[in-house]
Amino acid sequence: MRPPETPSSAAVPTRATAFLRTFVPWQLFRFAAINLKMIRMILLSHRGPGRDGPGR
Repeated sequence: MRPPETPSSAAVPTRATAFLRTFVPWQLFRFAAINLKMIRMILLSHRGPGRDGPGR
């Protein structure tokens, strides 16, 4: 079993990554995009047995 990584060998985010993690407009955009994907998946899963979706 390997010992846990020391902080010196842990991955450090790039400046761009660190910026996007703290940039509120980007976080709001990602939040909205993920929620729209979830809504789409839920709506597709609630189709009745008489309705065939694409690829069926």
